[in-house]
Amino acid sequence: MTLSPVPVFHVSELEAQGIFYHQGDCFTFQNHRLRKGQVFAAHLREQAVALAEQYQAQGRFCLLVEQEGMLTLCREDAPTPPVQEEQVPKPSLLTVPQLRPVSLGEPYRHLSSADRQLAETLAQVRQTFARRQVQAVGLTWHYWVGGAGTQAILFLPGTVHWGDLWFRYLQAWQGEFRVIAPTYPPATRIEHLVAGLRQMLKQEQVGRVHLLGHSLGGMVALALVRLYPELVGHLVLSHTGIGAPGPERVQRARATERYLQRLTASQIAQQLYPRIAEKHLAAVPQRHFWQAYIREVLQGTSKTEFLHLHCRVVADFFQNYRFGPQELASFPGRVLLVSADNDTTFTPAEQAALQALFPQATTHICQGTGHYSVVVAFDQLYPRLTAFWQG
Repeated sequence: MTLSPVPVFHVSELEAQGIFYHQGDCFTFQNHRLRKGQVFAAHLREQAVALAEQYQAQGRFCLLVEQEGMLTLCREDAPTPPVQEEQVPKPSLLTVPQLRPVSLGEPYRHLSSADRQLAETLAQVRQTFARRQVQAVGLTWHYWVGGAGTQAILFLPGTVHWGDLWFRYLQAWQGEFRVIAPTYPPATRIEHLVAGLRQMLKQEQVGRVHLLGHSLGGMVALALVRLYPELVGHLVLSHTGIGAPGPERVQRARATERYLQRLTASQIAQQLYPRIAEKHLAAVPQRHFWQAYIREVLQGTSKTEFLHLHCRVVADFFQNYRFGPQELASFPGRVLLVSADNDTTFTPAEQAALQALFPQATTHICQGTGHYSVVVAFDQLYPRLTAFWQG
């Protein structure tokens, strides 16, 4: 069978045709309902085309969308009637983990199509990325690792502390970067988290990383940059801060711990889930998937993990870590500060204090997507972050 050439369009060409490419994970092109899939750097164009040709050999229409120096493979969800076996060309040498079937369990099984696609991507990442562990300061760390390239990116989550929170970035950047995404162990101090990250990088033989820290992960990133500035290339701090003046946040964290001590792990998850869902996920893209994911994380978190990460580590940071105006001014890497116009987790004063630490930083403000913008607004932030790492 002779395959049709895979069409390649710049995103502006699609928009000129009235196709709203950036509104969600799917769009319609010439009566084909297409879903965004794997992302390739521009210099990997041949691999992107080869993968698209594999899908076309299965009877799926594909095209490649170019923007910000990247190519996104977009394909039909369901194949057209199957071609005869003798007509299918021999597969290329390109290994494509995304072709493996996945089985979704609870709480993802009953999601709608767009949300289900995210759940399938999460399942694929869990199947195809290596999950390793390392020992540090008496704690066992688990982390996801994969990808290739001369540069590495280390992802630091917040108190929703599983490393696969970053699954969309892990999948998208695996063709160009080495990607490492730890799940925090039940540490009680920031220095324990920093020590674990240092040991992890030694085990992976990574001497320098780009760093992306969200919320609590931003606090850990600040401590890591101060102690080991030579380890960090570019730095992204997402939806984080350096604390209010005085003991307010320390007192709040300790009061929360005293209250939670009286509850079981199940009760903690049941109480916290509705609060997160209502406060942070009410209007985000694919909110049903993200609600299900956070429910899974909370139900899989022990009481000790929850109290240590939500309360003790947070109290330790705000009590013992002070950053003066000039303390990080000598950091040589580029800095990007990401926030949202409707995130109330950190006050404007705290965000201004963070900006003062990095007067050279550029900023990106997400509109209406809240505290978890860095993951829920992937379509908006992915091109921005990719350009930042490459700059």
